[in-house]
Amino acid sequence: MTSFPRLPRFVVPAVVACLMVGLVASAALAAAPAKLAIVKAEYGDLPAGGKVDVTEKVKGLVKDNALSVEATNDNFTDPADGIGKKLKVDFTLDGTAQSRTVNENETLAILSGEVPITIVIVKAEYGDLPSGGKVDVTEKVKGMAKDGALLVAATNENFTDPAEGTGKTLRVECTINGKAVTKSAAEGETLTLTSADLPMVGKLVVVKAVYGDLPDGGKVDVTEKVKGMVKDNALSVDATNENFTDPADGIGKKLTVEYTIDGMIQSKTVGENENLAISGNAPAAGGKLAIVKAEYGDLPSGGKVDVTEKVKGMVKDGALSVEATNDNFTDPAEGIGKKLKVDYTFGGAAKSKTADENETLRISANGD
Repeated sequence: MTSFPRLPRFVVPAVVACLMVGLVASAALAAAPAKLAIVKAEYGDLPAGGKVDVTEKVKGLVKDNALSVEATNDNFTDPADGIGKKLKVDFTLDGTAQSRTVNENETLAILSGEVPITIVIVKAEYGDLPSGGKVDVTEKVKGMAKDGALLVAATNENFTDPAEGTGKTLRVECTINGKAVTKSAAEGETLTLTSADLPMVGKLVVVKAVYGDLPDGGKVDVTEKVKGMVKDNALSVDATNENFTDPADGIGKKLTVEYTIDGMIQSKTVGENENLAISGNAPAAGGKLAIVKAEYGDLPSGGKVDVTEKVKGMVKDGALSVEATNDNFTDPAEGIGKKLKVDYTFGGAAKSKTADENETLRISANGD
């Protein structure tokens, strides 16, 4: 038997201590979230209309290596009066370039612990889809996708006119972090692809939930209550005082839930009296469109009317196309610009779409 020299007793604890320090340091490094750095931020009629550079303001809103900001005129002024605006933020996560875009009145969130997004364009077509005149625009769209995002207007100026006099559609097939995604936009609309389009399938875990005058007003931590509302790997909860008390009397409140699905951190925010729905379940094969809730009016908190049943009746061949007009839904807020908001599921996956008054809200047969 081979024998080894005995180490002095004082050496053994020192070696063990060094190993433990090394393991703790390695674990800390492994757990450290990617460093967030804001590169550029713009608000306005993007990409080519009136806009304002809001980089410095957005940089100042980063807290604890995360960002949560509402895309509103109150935050950034109004550089394009009367036109729907967007907030676009270019940033890096540990040096990896990324980009994220949200519509006016939506919340743009970048969470501590996010991983960089990679988008790979597989195929893109523009025209009278699916079987009319069309053109393959794959290479052009590939050149437009950068920094983990795509923002492109579905126009003849971008892609020529392969079907003159006919309404056209831009359809993009891609992968986001290796998962297949297909998205479409009607002519004149803007097609966006971001981390929000990443198919989220896996175990749903609520990390944090807050209700109140977010981000800086009176609020209450409702994490444990929201955790208890998760059933069958899905969450559906109304953002109401009845559910969470009223931490900011007389002020419109929001519910924000940070969560992971299959370890990927995400965030979702809804206004007071709206429904927040999250599912970690895989869409059913040949997914089915199901309308959950539809409202029309001065959203989120002004005069409005529930139009769920009427919108349900407008679904045809597994798709929806409806004009957000008073003729369709009456006028619950006279003299005020209104919106139509439709919450729905496609193959069990919770989604939502909003259209301004006199615009058309479309949900295709593939859930886009």
